[in-house]
Parts: sequence; C-alpha cells; structure tokens
Amino acid sequence: LFHPHAPAASDRTGSYYLANAIGNPLETAIAVASIIFGGVLDKLPDIKLCFVHGGGYACYGIGRMDRAYKVRDEGKVNDIQGIPSSYLCKLYFDCLTHSYPALDYLLETVTSDNVLLGSDFPFDMGFDSPAQWVLDAPNLSDIDKEKILGGNATRLLGLDSSDCWGFTMIPSADPIVVAPTPTPFDSEDRVDYDVLGRNVERWLKTPLSGFVL
Repeated sequence: LFHPHAPAASDRTGSYYLANAIGNPLETAIAVASIIFGGVLDKLPDIKLCFVHGGGYACYGIGRMDRAYKVRDEGKVNDIQGIPSSYLCKLYFDCLTHSYPALDYLLETVTSDNVLLGSDFPFDMGFDSPAQWVLDAPNLSDIDKEKILGGNATRLLGLDSSDCWGFTMIPSADPIVVAPTPTPFDSEDRVDYDVLGRNVERWLKTPLSGFVL
C-alpha cells in the first residue's frame, strides 16, 4: 500500500494546505509512473500494489504518459512490454477521489475490480463515512459498490469475509445493506492497536513482532 509521506513540490506548496491537497496526489502519480516506466510490473507480474487517493493524478495523466513513451527515448530505457496505460489494470487504487465524476473516471479506466475502499483515517482529509460515500455514488452499480466496499479487498488479501472487521456485505433483495461488525476502535474512536494487531496477525497467519503498526 502506497501513501505519500513527503509530498512533491513541497517548496511551492507551503500555502493553502496545498502540500496535501495537491502535493500528495502528485507524489502518488510519480510513484505510479516510476513503477510502470521502471519495468517493475514486467519483472514482478504477480505483485499486488495499491495506491491511495485514487492513484493521485496517474489515471488522469496516463494519456500524456503514453504519448511520452511513444515519442521520447527516455520512456523506453527499461524496455517495458507495453504502453503505460496497459499497466493500470495490474494495479489497485482506493476510492478516495473526493469527487464522484473522478471516481467514475477511475472505474472507467481501471474497472471496479481494481478499486478498494479508502478512508484516509485518521487524517483530516478523510471521509466522515467512507462506506456511505460509496453507497451514495450516483453512477455505480450495486455490484460495483459491493466490490469496493469489501469484495475486492477480500479477494486480494485472500480473506474469509467472516474474518473482516469494518463492514460486512449483507445479502438482500434490496439495494446493498452495510452492517457494522466489531472494529479495533475504542469508545473514543481511536485505533486500539492491540486489537488491530491481533486481527492482522490472524489474517496473515504471521506474528507481527518486528513490525510497526
């Protein structure tokens, strides 16, 4: 999972919270482009990589990347096997676009199979109710919503849906129903890292000693 820490252009984004509003998506787009042009996905075709903030500007700038690959030698130094846009569906992205038209474009570009629920918790740019934001998306089908709200993550991580905390999809003849399940948060909505760690250990079947949560 890729989340920016030191955003790009920090020397010019000190005002108006632009370091986060613009810099973080730019940093994510740089990461996506570097992985594609660097040939990582050719060398490691089974690797699973997920980028937050809907991949930043990567999907919206992919046509320009294709053009650069076609007309410039610099884009071919690693002999990647296809144009940059052909690699997008090998990557995963969260849904945190803050805009339904942007979310529609993301799904049009990479399909709903490659989009996961994002929250940006506990940061101030996150959604108050990420699942509800997806449920309210006007142009997504119920199948798309179910994939984003948990189906894709369950498949990607090889989980049994009964082991997941956060939201569980409830079979229903009506539109998707999302029911809360036990979460690793205390009474003040802060993360209980002991509970979170035990959940992750159970999912991964690996002790987390040596990892920092």
